[in-house]
Amino acid sequence: MRACSLISAALSPTMGPPVSTSRKSAARKPVALDLSEWVARARHTLHEQGFIKVAALGPRPLRSAIIGQLRADGFEASKSTVRRPLAEQLRDALKNGTFIPLKTAHTFLVGGTALEAKKAALDLVRKGQAHLVLRTKSETLVPPTADVVDREEVRSARVVLAALLKRLQPLAKPTSQATLLRSDLQALLDEVPSTKPPHRGASTRGIGSAPKPAPASSDERLRHLFAAIEATRDERLGLSFVPNVVRRLAPDMDVETTHALLLDASRRELLELRPESGLGRLSQQDLRDCPPGPQGTRLSWARRL
Repeated sequence: MRACSLISAALSPTMGPPVSTSRKSAARKPVALDLSEWVARARHTLHEQGFIKVAALGPRPLRSAIIGQLRADGFEASKSTVRRPLAEQLRDALKNGTFIPLKTAHTFLVGGTALEAKKAALDLVRKGQAHLVLRTKSETLVPPTADVVDREEVRSARVVLAALLKRLQPLAKPTSQATLLRSDLQALLDEVPSTKPPHRGASTRGIGSAPKPAPASSDERLRHLFAAIEATRDERLGLSFVPNVVRRLAPDMDVETTHALLLDASRRELLELRPESGLGRLSQQDLRDCPPGPQGTRLSWARRL
């Protein structure tokens, strides 16, 4: 019976020799699975751009191994990207004296979401590697060397300001024509204690004290700088393109001086400097006109604070 079945199968017109692969799979080229080559490519991209998408790491079977080697190099991986650690990126940004609004911290980083950037920023604060300060209504990350008010000073300031409000309450009545002696007001403000030594010549007086005036020449240059920033401000963005500021000041100020003024004003919290998200969008002249920022970026946008 078995011999008959084999003969019938061989003679059947509907059956042919077994096919091991389809034409499509036969035409498909084999995928290179050289792990070291894919890791080298990923490292190059990470050093150039700071991050790489997981989907771009290489063939799916190799991705876990590639990520493992990149983690061993000190990079960190999320669900969708491998990147320079966000905490490291933030520390580098703060080294340049940049102040980073917490809500927009992700714009100073590459390869991270807004939620991840916020978490990394708060981790730095918890570890004492940065301070979180309130500026108007915006929480802002500042360098660990910034001269901040400690919690005890905050408590004292609240006590003094509460007393000041109570003192001023009678003057708020529409029928009142009274006011205060300036010396009395200043004396009340000067009651705020300072628990830390002043930084780099800062005033030792209280919160209400006026800062030490800068030299007239410095004030004059700053006035020119701020006038140029206002004159070049994009109404829609609320930002000024730094190369336009540099060019507007060019007749009276060289590029190096303008850069120094911009960075000094940023350190003094008079303006905010933001890096360009993509250097490829800047011309060579624009690159020269923008002061250097973190991770090889260029600070191409300015905003008055």
